[in-house]
Amino acid sequence: MDDSASIAVPREDSTATLAPNMVWVPHPRDVWSLARVVVESEETVVAVPLTGGLEEEYPLSETHSFDASHLLDLDDISKLNNLHEAPLLDLLRRRFNKDVIYTNVGDVLISINPYKRIPLLYDMDMHLLMGRYATAREEVYDVDTVLPSEQQTIARNPERPHVYTIADRAFRSLTEKDDQGKTKNQSIVISGESGAGKTEASKYVMRYLISVSQVLTGEVKLKDKDPSKAPESKEDSKIDKHVSMEKDEEAELIESMLIESNVILEAFGNAKTMRNDNSSRFGKYIRLLYSEDFRLIGAETEHFLLEQSRLVQIENGERNYHIFY
Repeated sequence: MDDSASIAVPREDSTATLAPNMVWVPHPRDVWSLARVVVESEETVVAVPLTGGLEEEYPLSETHSFDASHLLDLDDISKLNNLHEAPLLDLLRRRFNKDVIYTNVGDVLISINPYKRIPLLYDMDMHLLMGRYATAREEVYDVDTVLPSEQQTIARNPERPHVYTIADRAFRSLTEKDDQGKTKNQSIVISGESGAGKTEASKYVMRYLISVSQVLTGEVKLKDKDPSKAPESKEDSKIDKHVSMEKDEEAELIESMLIESNVILEAFGNAKTMRNDNSSRFGKYIRLLYSEDFRLIGAETEHFLLEQSRLVQIENGERNYHIFY
């Protein structure tokens, strides 16, 4: 259990004694802001935003009550007391400002596109989670010796908010058998507005599902990196200094074919829009096919809802599909 989840938070009925003068009020930039109550009547409240400003009167119907849990940094929004849009957005904003772009809401993962590279976010975590499958095959993979102390906690918390965690949960469910000895197909739905990062998220999901299958079936081995070997690039020196993967040629070929096929799909189905230089103008359903021993043996992609009107009509500042340029 993470540290934040273990904090005892009073329920809604006792919050008034802790913060009787706090309230969420509308904010022109942040949508909601925490404010200190000055005067309160039956229909209105006069409050001063904690972010600064003058006293302002708000209709009570446009405010929301404050709870002490709203100030916690939780991995799971559903653990907030008196959940409302205001504390939800505030928690997401505070985490985003610390480069924490993933937050759970129960079984759902919220992802906010950072539009930049966050070191270690997609490199170290994959090896940490996949290490459990290597251990299941009785291979030596001890997080205490392979990983630095600051990463060991992450390795032992496989449910931390991350797109790899969602993929890992789906793969674990795929490998589990019911009372009749049968397994069940699993699905991951990735949705969001244009520019939210759906395409990139789907690539990371596929990358994880491909790689974890290769580790489980022995096509890939995890090992300690040779500290004497220089990194291939300056960027490589920033990531994954402690663990590396050995792949056989067949496993590497399957992975490259599946990942690189996205380039062809994006050429015919992606275009520049006002909000996204590489916006997918179609939906796709990707099916990964596994053998009975969970070895990846193929994949299928079905497309739907292609924006055909873009072929003959383009808004100002936008472009047609990439393939035409």
